[in-house]
Amino acid sequence: MVLSCSHISKSFGTDEIIKDATFNIEDREKAAIIGINGAGKSTLLKIIVGELSADQGEVAFAKDSTYGYLAQHQNLSSVNRRSIIHKTGCLVHGSFYQTHGRRYE
Repeated sequence: MVLSCSHISKSFGTDEIIKDATFNIEDREKAAIIGINGAGKSTLLKIIVGELSADQGEVAFAKDSTYGYLAQHQNLSSVNRRSIIHKTGCLVHGSFYQTHGRRYE
């Protein structure tokens, strides 16, 4: 197990954005978060990386794992885009990626 999310819930006022989301991502497994605008994709990613707290639930990473997050509206002018593309194989935007112990900076 690389990432485990158990019973994640998040509301903003009366708007329930995420309700009881539970999933695991195993080593070497690929995953995608898809949905319409406002479905809670970015909110879930922010909860996973600790940028936002969940109302309920738990997030756990494998011991000694390293993760990264490129925000949806992150300014890339100071980031070497060529380096990101070379090291990850693509330029991800608003995505979570697991590096399996390798740190990409």
